[in-house]
Amino acid sequence: MNDSYLWTTIERAYRNSGASVRSLANLYHVPEATIRLRAEREGWQRDVKPFRIAEAQAAANGSDITPLDYMLAVMRDEGQPMARRAAAAVAAAPYCHTKKGG
Repeated sequence: MNDSYLWTTIERAYRNSGASVRSLANLYHVPEATIRLRAEREGWQRDVKPFRIAEAQAAANGSDITPLDYMLAVMRDEGQPMARRAAAAVAAAPYCHTKKGG
């Protein structure tokens, strides 16, 4: 993936997915600070509220589901906005997939 395409993809995800910067950094193998600095320098604005792990924990609290199950349910729910589904997918990915080379 070339550098220009990578940053276009990261910017789009930052603006539209609601994924945390940490999740994006893990997903694209780019330092968190680098994404934050670039977002600030280039004036990226979020179009959706970030999907927080705490939201999944709160929703799962007192029920039979785990926070991961909640995130996966949001991701699969066709009634949810696509940005929210994508954010849930990005938040769940580190718990479903192992890191390469680690």
